[in-house]
Amino acid sequence: MGEGIARHLEARLTPRRQDSLLYAAWSRDIPCTVHVAIGADIIHQQPGARGAEIGELTMRDFRILAETARRPRSRGSRRERGSAVIMPEVFLKAYTMARNLGCRGPG
Repeated sequence: MGEGIARHLEARLTPRRQDSLLYAAWSRDIPCTVHVAIGADIIHQQPGARGAEIGELTMRDFRILAETARRPRSRGSRRERGSAVIMPEVFLKAYTMARNLGCRGPG
């Protein structure tokens, strides 16, 4: 979902797209993920919102996050924007998933 939003900004030649964290990460080939909580995010209020697609993209981004956590001694940072409740749980599950795969995670 993060990559899709960045591609949308690029395709539309959106003014000030360089100010977007998602666009900046994507243009530098850095994973930037979006984790939508069904019914809790503004995206669900859009008339054209499709739950199956939102869920699929959110799951894909979760797997990207877990994969980056799985890499031993991964360099970089993790930043959270949005929920002080949901995102810590997403991080916890991603790191747990990485650990269950026998990896150290970032460190």
